[in-house]
Amino acid sequence: MAAIVAKPRVRDRAAARRSSIASSRRGIEAAYEDAGRTMACNMMEADTLEGVQAFIDKRKPAWPS
Repeated sequence: MAAIVAKPRVRDRAAARRSSIASSRRGIEAAYEDAGRTMACNMMEADTLEGVQAFIDKRKPAWPS
């Protein structure tokens, strides 16, 4: 349980699921385009930036609340 609690919060699982389903219906090229756009947006989230910086610094992340 502690390992799960230590992870960052998922902000909008429903939106991610809808995006995934919509992409799969539009074909592989559209799916890759959508996934790339989503990943780029996610990289701007505070949790993601903290995770990447913690990895670079070789430390445990201090997730923003």
